[in-house]
Amino acid sequence: MAISRNDAESIPDREETVVRTDGDIELRHIRLYSPLPPDFPEHPAGIDHLHYVRYRLTTGPHVATDADAILLMQPGNWAGPYSFDGIARTTLRQAAARGRAVEVWALARRGEGATDNTGIESARAAEDPEVAFDYYYRGKPIDGKTFAGFTSSRELPYLAHLGFVTAVRDTHEVLTREIPDREISRAKAFVGGHSAGGPVAGAFGAWDFDGTPGHELVRGFIALDSGVIVDGGALTRPFRRPATLIGAPLYRFALAMLRSGRLPRAWDALPMMSPEFLYALRLLGLYAYFAPDRDISVLREARSLVDTDRVRNLVWEIAIRVSLAQTWRQALTGRPDPLQRRLTGAAAMGTILGSGYGVHPLRVSMGRLTGGPVRKRTFPVPPVAWRIPGAGFALRALWGGRWKPPWIRICSTPGTTAP
Repeated sequence: MAISRNDAESIPDREETVVRTDGDIELRHIRLYSPLPPDFPEHPAGIDHLHYVRYRLTTGPHVATDADAILLMQPGNWAGPYSFDGIARTTLRQAAARGRAVEVWALARRGEGATDNTGIESARAAEDPEVAFDYYYRGKPIDGKTFAGFTSSRELPYLAHLGFVTAVRDTHEVLTREIPDREISRAKAFVGGHSAGGPVAGAFGAWDFDGTPGHELVRGFIALDSGVIVDGGALTRPFRRPATLIGAPLYRFALAMLRSGRLPRAWDALPMMSPEFLYALRLLGLYAYFAPDRDISVLREARSLVDTDRVRNLVWEIAIRVSLAQTWRQALTGRPDPLQRRLTGAAAMGTILGSGYGVHPLRVSMGRLTGGPVRKRTFPVPPVAWRIPGAGFALRALWGGRWKPPWIRICSTPGTTAP
């Protein structure tokens, strides 16, 4: 629900909270009250705020504008502000070694304000992942609040109004509210991003903010895994101009389809990215952190509690099979049941999201499975695929490895853990 005018008057414009301190690095969460226009579709109160994580040196200046440089970083489509954690810490420490105090502000998209983090935060405070499982899957309230359930694309019309333009304008709002002195922002502020955050940073640089282009508000731009692109390269690569010319009408068409509901506004029908499965991954993260060596069965129980809707149950089932199936036969038939394998909290997390085992698009390096014998995983890459001429390059790009097939291994014994 949107915030009423009376409620809005009691909301602070800015809140800053220390999240944690790790030696020389301090993380702070900043929330800025930024109500959407009155004609904006009905929406959760959470998206009337802007959020970012402020990384600063504990030995650095307390006032951000006193730092030598401030990096405003925009995450990609499937990422949040903590995706910058590693690079933020490294940047601050390397700058400190050169006698410079740098801050990294990892921005969050407005849409993240619609996520119900009550169970996750309560579980972290209690250091008990069961608190989150009870809240999201067993209907147990926390401080009188009950989880509203997993929503579908058709129930989220406001998401069609939170797009590229909103991300650009929100970046400008954070910059100008937190660094109101234009001379300071021109001397110290940099804007960048990774993946889709790169084009957002590029558009910010070309955007006209009441007569002032974005690039005149900052010192420079930062490109990570994607370029800070303004026009798709049409100016520097003429062969791309035809695609750029048809981009605008395609964008308007796609926007109209989103707002009419003919195109999905959320990933609820995409198995690996559905809300049910992403919440389950967050739960697995809690179990991996607080109960790494304990045998868990949350996925088995969650399967029966996810939803009564057949389509959503099918989406969930596909996600489980793709994540845990050892062979193509098991992935297609579900036999034997992939969830019958017993795993510890750490092994479950590593099996689904580990780059050496998982197939999820957000997989990362998590080490190796240990604790018992393992068997070769031939799904989704069967051994014969590596013998197809020309396929090796594509397979190495997806799964890593050099010239030998990097066999994906999966644990089959009870109590197996991963580092």
